[in-house]
Amino acid sequence: MQVTNNGAMNNPDKTIENIGRRVAEIRLKLGLTQDALAEKAGVTGGYIRQIEGGRKNMRINTLCKIADILECQTRDLFEMPTMKKPTSGRPRLKPYRGKVSMAMAAENPGAYQVEVPKKTKPKRKK
Repeated sequence: MQVTNNGAMNNPDKTIENIGRRVAEIRLKLGLTQDALAEKAGVTGGYIRQIEGGRKNMRINTLCKIADILECQTRDLFEMPTMKKPTSGRPRLKPYRGKVSMAMAAENPGAYQVEVPKKTKPKRKK
C-alpha cells in the first residue's frame, strides 16, 4: 500500500483531490455511475461529482459510507490514484461516420452524433 502524497506531504488540498480520484477509480471498476453511488450513499450526484473533482472536503461519516459502498477499506481511499487526472466537462460523443438509418437513430436517440457535411458554395464559372 502506497500512502505518499507525491512530495506534497500533508497538503490537504492534494489529499482531497487524491481521495476524489480514488473514489472515481474504484467506482468505475465496480461499474457504478456517479448517480448510483450518490443514491446508495444518500447524497446528491452533484456532491459525488464535487468529491471526485477534488472540490469537496467530505465528512468522515460520508467517507466511511462511500468506502462501504465501494466495497473497500477507508484507508484504500488514501492510496495514490493510478488513473490520470480527469478532464473537466461532460464527455462528448464521437462523430459517427457511417450511415445511420432513421430507424437506428429512433431506436437509440442520443447515441449517434451524425456529422452533417458542410455546405459548399458552388464554383462560379468564369
